[in-house]
Amino acid sequence: MSRRVTQPTLQGMTHIPPPAEELRLLDAELWQLDARRAQLLARRAWLVAALQPKWQAPQPTGPAPAAPPRPEASAPSVQNVLLVLGGVLLTVAAMVFTLVSWGHLGITGRALVLGAVTAATLTAPLPLLKRGLRSTAESVAGLGLALTVLDAVALHGAVFPQSAGALYTAVASALLAGLWAAYGLLPRMSELRLPHPFALVAAQLPLFFWAIAADAGSYGLTAALLVTAGLDTVVALRMTSRSLRVVAAIGAYGVGAWGVLAAGWLTWTASGPSAATRAAALLLLASAIALSAAWQSAGTGRSTPADGRSVGLGVASGLLAVAALGGTARSLLPESWTVPAHLAFGIALLAALGLDRLPGSVRQGLAWASGAVQALSLLWALPVL
Repeated sequence: MSRRVTQPTLQGMTHIPPPAEELRLLDAELWQLDARRAQLLARRAWLVAALQPKWQAPQPTGPAPAAPPRPEASAPSVQNVLLVLGGVLLTVAAMVFTLVSWGHLGITGRALVLGAVTAATLTAPLPLLKRGLRSTAESVAGLGLALTVLDAVALHGAVFPQSAGALYTAVASALLAGLWAAYGLLPRMSELRLPHPFALVAAQLPLFFWAIAADAGSYGLTAALLVTAGLDTVVALRMTSRSLRVVAAIGAYGVGAWGVLAAGWLTWTASGPSAATRAAALLLLASAIALSAAWQSAGTGRSTPADGRSVGLGVASGLLAVAALGGTARSLLPESWTVPAHLAFGIALLAALGLDRLPGSVRQGLAWASGAVQALSLLWALPVL
């Protein structure tokens, strides 16, 4: 066939089926082939897995390798210990410099040098906090606070050598407490945790030493202790800082227990109604502090730690009230009426159970106190029976 005949003939022929239909058929066949191929591959993989034997990892025959030794202390804790030790050593060195004569410097020269060093030390935590070195800043701040105490000692020797030690201690401790509290409120210094607890520790001294300086006697000293414990109780209940609350709680329990023991001894050794009444007033003050703390710390149920503390404080408050009133009655009534008087006051505590305003944990504590008084009265009366 010639070229001139073939070309027109091919152009005039029509496709059976048309190209679009044929393309669709080819795509359908290819899709079926792909699906079939996937089925065959999945079946082949299953057959291969079924024909292969089960493989198990070889068990080690030797002893198990020893675990790598753990470090005795982490790096941050070691760093903190070293920082604390360094601060303690520097404080001891400053004490030696202040209290022991060194070279040609007198007490005035040492006070001036120590004051300059203290000012520099108290400002050093600011750049350390900006760099994120909080532990170092805490150590330096603690050193600076300790240096202020030595400044007060040096100031007493250089400027106020004739002042009484008790009065100067009362004034200096009050000023240091205020200074440390203000230092902890400065911008950026509020990030430090030491100033406010240190201020609270210093605040334990002014009233006690003021009572010594004023020659207030046993009753005045006991009252100073109880008032200090009451202030610690307020701080422990009102403040939100955990470290401050812990220090306040320790002060409240420690100083309060000291004051209660002193008031109890004064009640026991009272020689007349006047002395017994003054001692009873101190015990009633302690009872009121314990009752207020129990009321404020009462929670929502007996299972909470707050309710446990509230019950304990309620018991203490009830027993202190009975001891105060019973001690007064002992000084007025014959000796044979001492136990019945305490028993009557213990039974009177049960009247508090009808006060709906009192939290349940406080009422429970007062009930326990009443039961304890009645049990002790019964034990005291058993030899007579």
